[in-house]
Amino acid sequence: MTLNLILFITLVFVNATMAFTLGIAAKPHKQVIIENTLPKDKLTDPAVRTLAKEYRLRLWQLAGLVSLFSISLLFPQRESFLMTLFWLSLLLTLGLSYALEIRYIRKMHALKVARGWQLPVAPIMVDTKLVQNKNRKLVSFIWLLPSLVLTLGYLWWVARHDPDSFAPFSLAAISLWLFSWAMWLVIKHLPVRPVTKETAINQQFNDLTKHTWSMMMVGMPYFLLFLLWLPQVMMNTTGIVSTLSSVVFGLLIVAGFILTFWLLLRLRKRQDQLLNQVPDYRYTGEDEYWRFGMYINPQDSRIMVPDRVGMNIGINLGRPTGKVFGIASLVLIFGLMIGTLIPVYRMDFVKDAFIGKITEDTLVLDAPFAKKSEIPLSAIKAVALVPEMPGKTVRTNGYGGENYLTGDFKVAGKKATLYLNVKQPPYLHVSTKNRDYYFSNRTEAQTRALYEKIQSQFPD
Repeated sequence: MTLNLILFITLVFVNATMAFTLGIAAKPHKQVIIENTLPKDKLTDPAVRTLAKEYRLRLWQLAGLVSLFSISLLFPQRESFLMTLFWLSLLLTLGLSYALEIRYIRKMHALKVARGWQLPVAPIMVDTKLVQNKNRKLVSFIWLLPSLVLTLGYLWWVARHDPDSFAPFSLAAISLWLFSWAMWLVIKHLPVRPVTKETAINQQFNDLTKHTWSMMMVGMPYFLLFLLWLPQVMMNTTGIVSTLSSVVFGLLIVAGFILTFWLLLRLRKRQDQLLNQVPDYRYTGEDEYWRFGMYINPQDSRIMVPDRVGMNIGINLGRPTGKVFGIASLVLIFGLMIGTLIPVYRMDFVKDAFIGKITEDTLVLDAPFAKKSEIPLSAIKAVALVPEMPGKTVRTNGYGGENYLTGDFKVAGKKATLYLNVKQPPYLHVSTKNRDYYFSNRTEAQTRALYEKIQSQFPD
């Protein structure tokens, strides 16, 4: 599958996911619809239902329009333009979806004010029994320990069978386990507040929430660790086994998303069934803190808070720690964007982005997205110009686009490092005892010149 198609499918998936998840807010939960709390008998008012339906429609229209724009990724083009279009489409989805959310939060608020549907604000109530029993249905930390053992075993396996991939895969595996543990701790320490006047209902509501969320956090490292391991198996197989592994990998990703949404939607449904047993939901004036689709309350000491659709945990951006998390998230997104755009622009437009030279008794090869190789001439077993790659080429750590292949690969079953301008064959093939190297420069003449220079170092 080409990089163009992968990026296009990714964007379509993101667009659909955004439309679906944001659209959930248009279905009442805890008497909240599009971040506005309404009297229970007004949730089915024709004006409310019309506005909610319009909001969902606009979300899907936006997803469709951005997906149509993303079709431009499928056309042949420079790598830099491809990645620029990808990031532009992604930022359009995120930015316009958020703007649409704010617009309809305000429209629903305006409707509520115009109809006089404001609810009386109840004081915050502390249920000491609920606080004492808040974690009675929490899935135990013990269930996370086997996944830690599996993670360490996975690191040992990668170190033995695929040392080239050890750094990125080990970092990913450890980060996933630490993230699961951190989120389990967040769920454990998440404060509880009564949502009704009925103590028994409040306890069941809390038990359902904590059990489902903690179960997902405990199960996540097992599933994701398997997804990390499967691609490495695919790299070392051929034929029908490789094809089946790829199909299984794709199906598992889809199944993982479906299972996640099913669990969260089931939780939301059960919460609503509990709340329907009481006449009213306790409204404590939260609407003003959710005016921008995010929780912003400087007076609330909580850092992590459940969202209002019952499917996620968010950050209180009104607290200093929450602001740090928010800024760090933005820095991470823009850092990833810059970190991917600069190398591809270098490959497309910088004259010496691909470096191949001989320094004293060493062959030096370098390119964006690849580590520099310094190969002693004495270690070279053979050197040749090849018109194409000699066998199956599988990326293990690096960049694989239509025009460039750089980084660590496996070529015909042997470890290799590539520095290839794909559209400029022949390729310089340098073979050593444990690894092969493939290189091509901006022009065929430059690649041939390097080949001849290497050849001159080995007089007959």
